[in-house]
Amino acid sequence: LLVQFLDMGLVPVICPLSWDPESTGLLNSNADGVACKITEAFAPHYECSLLYCFDKAGVLLDLSDANSLLPTLNPATYRDLRALGKVHTGMLPKLDSCFAAKRMGAQHVLLARPEESLAYAAKQSFVGTVIEGT
Repeated sequence: LLVQFLDMGLVPVICPLSWDPESTGLLNSNADGVACKITEAFAPHYECSLLYCFDKAGVLLDLSDANSLLPTLNPATYRDLRALGKVHTGMLPKLDSCFAAKRMGAQHVLLARPEESLAYAAKQSFVGTVIEGT
């Protein structure tokens, strides 16, 4: 179905909700994981870019300092930052998904504010973090 939408020139918007009638009904699935799995399915057939949008400019070394933006992040640096406790809590699953998507064939994986992601999509300048390597 997604391929048909793309072939028609449509951009699907996917809400990561699932249903479990045995529990509370609607469940909020991990959007990062859903995006990563969609990328995994499409990367062998399409040029894929994965844009993670959130309230920060990208990966910051210091959450209180917007100037501490890492413009690029590779697996070795990620491991080091993780070991030092510079990257933690909610960023861990997001970055794990980023590197998984890169390993699965995504050409570009970026983290930025929504307006920066739109600038990237429009082929304009980009301010955020680019995930490198596999």
